[in-house]
Amino acid sequence: MKKILVPLFSLIISFNAYGVWKDVTQVQANDNVYTFYVDFDSIKTNGNVYYWGLRDALKPDQFGDLSLKFLKEVHCNTPLKSRFLSRLYYTQPMDKGSTSTENNKPSEWIFLPPESGGEEQANIVCNYANQ
Repeated sequence: MKKILVPLFSLIISFNAYGVWKDVTQVQANDNVYTFYVDFDSIKTNGNVYYWGLRDALKPDQFGDLSLKFLKEVHCNTPLKSRFLSRLYYTQPMDKGSTSTENNKPSEWIFLPPESGGEEQANIVCNYANQ
């Protein structure tokens, strides 16, 4: 009996370790529609806010990818800015299919324009982290 319970318990724990994607904004750009999701369970603070996000495209991009999972860092004070810490591109929606490209080099900081999708997403994450 003990031999059955240990693997079963491990399996249940591993499923609970994954967060849930919650859609936060939608943007239309470059003849495509992108839906952005945040894993609110992944949000951590250490001066700045860190979280896992997902961008899901309605149509494949120029490289044939339909989704992008990313680890992002946000500086929540004025001026609001963010940067990618890691990016994983997928051939299917919702980070499914094969990974076509992986980039773990931090990007440059980007100041987020007012009333942009990036600003909306950052504000949602910052407000959640500061609750």
